[in-house]
Amino acid sequence: MCGYLMWEIVPDFWRPDKSGIVIANEANGHRIAFHVDEGRPNIWRNDPYYSGIKALAVEASKADTQVVVTIGSRIIAILPDTDIDMGILKQDERILTGRRADGSWGAEKVSKDDPRLAGAASAA
Repeated sequence: MCGYLMWEIVPDFWRPDKSGIVIANEANGHRIAFHVDEGRPNIWRNDPYYSGIKALAVEASKADTQVVVTIGSRIIAILPDTDIDMGILKQDERILTGRRADGSWGAEKVSKDDPRLAGAASAA
């Protein structure tokens, strides 16, 4: 079910028929995905959408939850300090997000069997 319908706090401008974006809770609650209409692929980069997505990414990082934007098969990891275009995620791949040694945020595609995924909520 669309997050706009599930969460009462979501402002009216997020209505999918207005925004062209469907919000979904995925990966057993470890990922919030913004599915963008392919006919309006850049709408998510405009405010108020982008600022809302980035603010959510900051809060989600504290809860070890991923925020992603999908446009068709393409997936973009939205991190507190950057956005990383992951391209197309294959069936046997997952996205692992987290802090790098220098303190910045990173995301990478890994095999679904990667041992770093075990117990990592930031892997969805």
